[in-house]
Amino acid sequence: GGAQSYPGFTPADQVDADRKNYAIYVDLTAKPIDPLRVDVAARYEHYSDFGNATVGKLNVRYDLSPQFAIRGTVNNGFRAPTLAEEFYASTNVAPQFAFVQLPPNSAGGKLLGVGNGLQPEKSINLGLGFVFRPIEHMTSTLDLFYIRLNNRIVGSASIPGIAGGVVKSQAILNAIALNGNQLDPTVGLVGINVFANGIDTRTEGGDFTLNFPFDYGSFGHVTYAVAIDYNDTSATRIPSTQLGGVALYDVEAISDVTTANPKYTIDLNAAWSNGPLSVTLDEKIYGPASEYENDDADNGGGGPYPPSPLPSGFDYFRSSIGVTPITNLLVSYQLTKWLKISGGANNLFNRIPPTLNATLLAHEDNFFYGDNQGVQHYPDWSPFGINGGFYFAKATVTW
Repeated sequence: GGAQSYPGFTPADQVDADRKNYAIYVDLTAKPIDPLRVDVAARYEHYSDFGNATVGKLNVRYDLSPQFAIRGTVNNGFRAPTLAEEFYASTNVAPQFAFVQLPPNSAGGKLLGVGNGLQPEKSINLGLGFVFRPIEHMTSTLDLFYIRLNNRIVGSASIPGIAGGVVKSQAILNAIALNGNQLDPTVGLVGINVFANGIDTRTEGGDFTLNFPFDYGSFGHVTYAVAIDYNDTSATRIPSTQLGGVALYDVEAISDVTTANPKYTIDLNAAWSNGPLSVTLDEKIYGPASEYENDDADNGGGGPYPPSPLPSGFDYFRSSIGVTPITNLLVSYQLTKWLKISGGANNLFNRIPPTLNATLLAHEDNFFYGDNQGVQHYPDWSPFGINGGFYFAKATVTW
């Protein structure tokens, strides 16, 4: 199938980083009246590498009857940048290109203006939920939510210093050199990837669950469960920040955040048991997902994606995965008090995602998938993976 290149680690990529953080947390619960429960929580944290963060949460639940309750939540939150996001570095070299994962907290990152330290992501979360018990043993919940996430940490576009053998940004090349990476200057494409703050997103959606155990007498016991999740994420702010004259975030980076995950998933589960025998059947249905990927396309063609903030010469190709059901099966038998044997399958019918966009794969000048790079034909962002079915047998011993 051709040669494959994976990132490696040079001496320049080595780093010794650490942080200290201290936190205090308080959670108070009260029932002003019998059907009303109120939870109030607050947390304060101090991080040695970026400062302080304070968050709070208010949760209210009111039981209108033994069968029905309503609940609501409002809180703010934060996520500290991980040490890997701040300091991780790697070097990926292939016959046609060389790219560096540039740490934002490095000398090269500071040269480009992203090295002042990543800041925490901050969020506002609103939730409204209902709990319903229409009949004995059946429980259902419906929760609606709104999440506004600011200053999100996202991996950048592939930012070239050299493209098509031509220097596009000397600043990018200077940052690579300042980071200590020595790359072959004769390859046609040289550049960086970097983590940075900047994108704001809004997520709206809901979760529905239903759980219903039922006894069939001599035919056994079945627990039915349904879980439906819907998420719609959109980018509300895309910074116009540029590094070396190239946009920090391109269409591919935005699609990774907004469309590469399914908008909805449906989980249908039935667990039957009768004496020593049990069977669990799980059907997961993944909604559609898609991602844009680019090539250098110095020769043009391929159908450019108009909203691209990258300079001309980059084309975008959309790869899609349609609605896909994945079946999981587990069969178990309790042979003795201490021995149980089981067998089953994850992805019983060996479903795999469709290949990447055919035009993308066919582009001979594509620096990711053309020529000797055309070995990855399946999307690595597939929600159910690319490896197909997994079949197993096992024995469990308990003592």
